[in-house]
Parts: sequence; C-alpha cells; structure tokens
Amino acid sequence: MRASLVTLLIAAGCTVAPRRPAHSDLIDRLALDDRPQLDPMDEVDYGDDARRLMTSDALRQLDEIGLAAVPALIAHIDDRRPTQYPIALMMTPTVGLACKLMVGGLIDDSFPKIDRERFSFICVWDDSLPLWWRERSAATLKELQIEARLYGLAIAEHDGRRDYIRSFKQELEALGVDVEARAAPFRRFAPLLDIPESIEGLVNCLAIDATTYVERRFRRERFVRAMYELFDHKERALPLLVQAMQQPEMAKGAFEVIQRMIESIARDLYPRFAMLNPDNVASWWSARSTASLEELKREAQAHHLKLAERATFRSAADRDQALSLLRKG
Repeated sequence: MRASLVTLLIAAGCTVAPRRPAHSDLIDRLALDDRPQLDPMDEVDYGDDARRLMTSDALRQLDEIGLAAVPALIAHIDDRRPTQYPIALMMTPTVGLACKLMVGGLIDDSFPKIDRERFSFICVWDDSLPLWWRERSAATLKELQIEARLYGLAIAEHDGRRDYIRSFKQELEALGVDVEARAAPFRRFAPLLDIPESIEGLVNCLAIDATTYVERRFRRERFVRAMYELFDHKERALPLLVQAMQQPEMAKGAFEVIQRMIESIARDLYPRFAMLNPDNVASWWSARSTASLEELKREAQAHHLKLAERATFRSAADRDQALSLLRKG
C-alpha cells in the first residue's frame, strides 16, 4: 500500500499543521484587524470600506453555504478577533460570537425576535455548541430546524405563552411534523423550569451537568431563571453561592452569579479590571460577610476605576468611555 504524504512526513519527524475546516478562510475575512483578541470595548476602526465589503461578502457566502459551513463556524467559536458582524451589542462583537450567531440564525431563522434567547435552541452564551454538533453532525438542516422549534414549543407551553405556542405549532405543521408524536422528548424536560423559591433550591439550579444537548439546554434555561431570582435575594444569597463554589458541578455557575451581582460591567465589558476570580472569592467573602450588596458593589467599582485610571487605552475616547461605564456600575 502506498504511504500518504502526511504519513511520510510524520515518519521523517516533520510537523504537519492540522487541516483547517473548509470555509475557515471565509471566517478569517470576518476579522476587522489582526489582533488575536481584545477587550470587548476596545476601539475598532470601522472606517475601512474595503474591509467592510470583504466582511459583507464573507457573510453572504457563509449564508449561502449554509449547513456545510457549520463545522468551520464551530471551530472558531473561541476566536477573539474583532469583527463587524451586524448585531446591536454594547460591546464589540468577536469573530467567535459572530460564528455562534450565524449558527443560531441558520437553525432558528424564523423564530420570534422578542425573547429570542428564551426560545432559541441554540445557546450562544455558553460553550455547548460543540456538543450540539457532535450529536447532530449527520442531520439535515430541516431536521435541525424542526428540533429547534420543538424546543421552543416546549418552553412556550411551560410558560403558557399562547401566541408562541400557536406560532411554533404552525411552523412545525408546515414542515410536515406530527407535533404530538415528536414533542414528548422535549416536554419531559420542561419540569426542570419549575424553579424553587428558597435560596438553597435556587443555588442547586446552577448545576448544568447533562449527558445530552437537549437536557443541557433546558438546564441552562433553568440556570438563567434561577440566577435572576437570586439577584432579588441580594446579599442573602452570597453565603450559599460562595459555599457552592466548593462543589465542582456548581462552581462555574455560582461564580458567574456572584460576579454578575457584584461587578457585571467589568465582567462583561472590561474583564482585565475585574476584582473577583474563582481563587479569591472565598477569602474576599470571609472578610466582608456582614457587608450589604451595595457596599460590596461600591468596593468593586472603586477597584475597577483605580485600575482603569492607570491603564493604557488605544485612545482618549476609549478611556473616557470605560471610566463612564464603570462609574455607572
């Protein structure tokens, strides 16, 4: 049997670069510049008409390629290069976020725009897309779109949203789906969204361990609903959240909730100025366990402003914007 060129190169001790997924060259054209990553609010020059046209053409081609582009899109979900992907975000979108949103648009293309995140089967705010694709890489686009609508229907039914129930059922029937026969695997996870009232019960909802993407997506929605309820409990929730960080299955979620309660602007827009990290939360809380939430937020804000005032920015306008946002807290 004739050896391949790659086999011969490896045998000779040569390093062979991994093959990039097809269409990765188009994704490279989404990047506005060559910086490997940036803070979400860093300045980006959108005035380059040639670059803007190149980005627009790449988006058009990826949209036309459709499902065949998904492996490349998912391979780039951690790409931190800035892009001009058209979405109304407070922060500069990255190539990775653009790739997630393109996958979501391909699968959830006709979903209602209001409350989109709640009904969307594709979650762009966590790291679950590779799992979704591993389980479905042989599926047709139609089957993926059917599955997404079945998820949306289960959420709408649980929440009693008659308008969305009607919309999802009409779309599924138009796709030739026997709704009652296909909806059961999604409806059986809907009870996960019945979140408890106690702080202890809400904290337990932060675990997102799941063996399948469908279960994980429902658990992520439960996480979000529990998080907003925990916000209402303010500092009363903090002791249990800090304690939950000692449990591997809840550590990541508990830290996310703590950070969003204390320093959401720094977490989302200026992570380099954040005060908290998973390693210092326990000692931070032990010295402040009697403080109110407002006192904790003011302390974090002072920390952010102190670092921002000493930091180097790409322009004076960027600096002024950062200080203004951090002052608003």
